[in-house]
Formats: sequence, C-alpha cells, structure tokens
Amino acid sequence: MISSEQAEKALLYLAESEQEYARYRALRETEKERLKITHASLAMDSTESSQTAKSLDSYSNNSYIEALAQYHEVIEAYYLIEAKRKRAEITVEVWRTEEASRRRGNV
Repeated sequence: MISSEQAEKALLYLAESEQEYARYRALRETEKERLKITHASLAMDSTESSQTAKSLDSYSNNSYIEALAQYHEVIEAYYLIEAKRKRAEITVEVWRTEEASRRRGNV
C-alpha cells in the first residue's frame, strides 16, 4: 500500500526534477551530435589514405575516446533520472488506484 505521504513525496520529486530531466535530455542529444562531429573532424584530419583507415584512426584518437566517455556519463545520468521519475510516476498511479478502490469500498 502506498501512503499519501509517499504519493506526495513522489509528486514533489517529479516537480523538482523537471529542469534537471530536461537538461539531461537535451544534453543527451547534444553529446550524441558532438560525438559524431568529433569523429568526422578527426577522420578528416587523419593522414591515413582510405576512408576506412581514417575512420578507424578517428575512433582510436584520445579526443574521440574522451568525447565518448562524456557521452556515456550524460547517458547514464539521463537514464538514472528517467528511471527515478518513472518510479515516482508509478508510485502516484498506484496510490491513485488504491484511493479509487478505497472510495468504492473495494479495499
């Protein structure tokens, strides 16, 4: 059973985490594009002769590896806040269902 306090806490979390969630969601897209740009830029600057070799050279470059690590951090933070918000949403939905059942006398 979900208490009113738990439902209120979940609603408060949803309200308070909106900005952080939006920030990470936007960062996820930005970092994804930055990763592509880094790869393309490094491939263009590569001294290798074939496109495949340029691409492989780009993937092994420290700048690309750092961009990939940054992307991973953003994705991890995004998925974490997304999961926490989903849990809060589920908590509220369960509480609403339980309250409706109580009002009907089913619980």
